[in-house]
Amino acid sequence: MGTVKKEWKYLLSQKRIKDNKTELRTEFERDYQSILYSTAFRRLIDKTQVFPLERKYDTVRRRLTHSYEVADLARSIGVEIHDKLGISKNLNSARNLPALLCALGLAHDLGNPPFGHKGEDAIKKWFLIQSNKKDDKLYLFWDNLNEQQRNDFLKFDGNAQSFRLVTKLQNPSRNGLNLTFGTLSALLKYVVPSNETQKDGHVAKKKTGFFYSEQELVNRIWEKTKLYQQRHPLTYILEACDDIAYNILDIEDAVKKEVVSFSELIYYLESEKIVGIDKILKDLKDSYKQYLKKFTHLEASDAAIQKCSVLFIIYMTKSVIKTFEKKLDKIISKGLDKSLIQYCKCNDLKEALEEFCQKRIFSNKEIIKLELLGYNTIQWLMSTFWKSLKNIDQGNDTPYDSYVYKKISESYRTVYENAIQTNPVPKRYAQFQLITDMVSGMTDRYAIELMEDLKSKKVKS
Repeated sequence: MGTVKKEWKYLLSQKRIKDNKTELRTEFERDYQSILYSTAFRRLIDKTQVFPLERKYDTVRRRLTHSYEVADLARSIGVEIHDKLGISKNLNSARNLPALLCALGLAHDLGNPPFGHKGEDAIKKWFLIQSNKKDDKLYLFWDNLNEQQRNDFLKFDGNAQSFRLVTKLQNPSRNGLNLTFGTLSALLKYVVPSNETQKDGHVAKKKTGFFYSEQELVNRIWEKTKLYQQRHPLTYILEACDDIAYNILDIEDAVKKEVVSFSELIYYLESEKIVGIDKILKDLKDSYKQYLKKFTHLEASDAAIQKCSVLFIIYMTKSVIKTFEKKLDKIISKGLDKSLIQYCKCNDLKEALEEFCQKRIFSNKEIIKLELLGYNTIQWLMSTFWKSLKNIDQGNDTPYDSYVYKKISESYRTVYENAIQTNPVPKRYAQFQLITDMVSGMTDRYAIELMEDLKSKKVKS
């Protein structure tokens, strides 16, 4: 464990892009509070988790509640493992480890566009469609961007956008949220640029980890944490907590909305013959029978699915902790090829819950209809922003184009205009980032309201 002790000194790096001193709170507790009080975090209250634009059921989870739940699970694991990792006492791991993991839980979805993963798909598809169009000869779409710069948009990913948001877009004059290098390193779920992704390869290299615009900062972070294209150990815990939360709790929401029934879930899991959960399933069935004697069908179903969530979370969390401790040396030395939960005893349950969601929940007609609305909204907004930005660049702008431009967040425009002046990235790249920054930062309802507003202001020719 001697090597492990040495490594944590770097992995829990408390240095920042811009250092300043504090009292009372540890550096990682400051990170947690910086994220918690940020505008980007508050916007998650109206971003889709599973059910877009939900109005009838005000208890259905949004990205905000999902992030709180992931943060709580991660914090709990941090409390359990801090004294088993061989971390030097002067790093104050009893406070710092739970705080860092909690901060990661709050931040992990900050960059996700409105309308869930369909929002990511809409952005990627828009760039693919535009790049296949014949633009005017004087204004070529990619304008000689290199492979990595093009792929940042063709392989756009919310995780990379989260990293950009906390390091640049929030408070652009103050290095974003100015988080510690330890937190920023652990926030990098994927560790390669967009032109080096391996779809069927190593778990940490499957998607875009960061954009070209943040490459230098990433290199600086890796230098401080002694990592290079390798996941931070705590990232594996964050990913496992995310898997646990969205698989179990998305089903809870679906049962409460009566998209599926509690009985369907239990019948499905029994048919899968999952090793290790027989006692849990028996307990749940017995409890459900008792609830039906005392409550209405809906009340019984609600009580049963809540108990189900608790028991499954406990079972899976214990499995994750045990596996993390067992695999720790490998995690720190070279990382795991697969996600942590894939090495866990609970992985069969996780995969069964995932499959149940795909077959019984995500194919729901209501969800598909609203996802289509979200997809079309993002496509329209991307096209509108791009046309106005292009007109302004060519000097052919109208008052409408100016109106559209002013609708973009002032902080995003500041980052864009600074990029144009200082030239750290090609101008076309900066233009595309301005559009994706704006669209990714919107809430579901604001995106629809903005589209309606811009349509109403446009003069028909």
